[in-house]
Amino acid sequence: MNRVFINGKIFEVENVRNVVIDGSKITVDGKEISSLAGIKGKQINITIKGSVEDLRVKYCDTINVKGNAKSVVTTTGNVRINGSVRGDVITTSGDVQCCSSVIGNVKTMSGDVDCDGNVGGNVSTMSGDIKTRKNSVY
Repeated sequence: MNRVFINGKIFEVENVRNVVIDGSKITVDGKEISSLAGIKGKQINITIKGSVEDLRVKYCDTINVKGNAKSVVTTTGNVRINGSVRGDVITTSGDVQCCSSVIGNVKTMSGDVDCDGNVGGNVSTMSGDIKTRKNSVY
């Protein structure tokens, strides 16, 4: 059982593969589970306790995945992944922090990139700093 926290509101979800937050809808594995209408605050902070295959968010302030991910894509928002990433991490505007290895690419248009583990693909930012601690390629 995974837990998805959005501004403190808890959603218990089994076997999370895909999470999409688009506009005011929260969809998990193709099923709408809630809307953001009842969630307090103008800032949206998302924490997933457990692993997720595909996470796509149009807007948030922060995404924190406390597990592994296949891919994480957001238009706006800082991304932190505590586990490994088997695909890409992409944000248009926001910092990216990966605490373990990334097999794919790490890309932000406007933000810093900080990776503790190996990155198998490319790392890029148009406006920000890049820090990696290991530079091995898979």
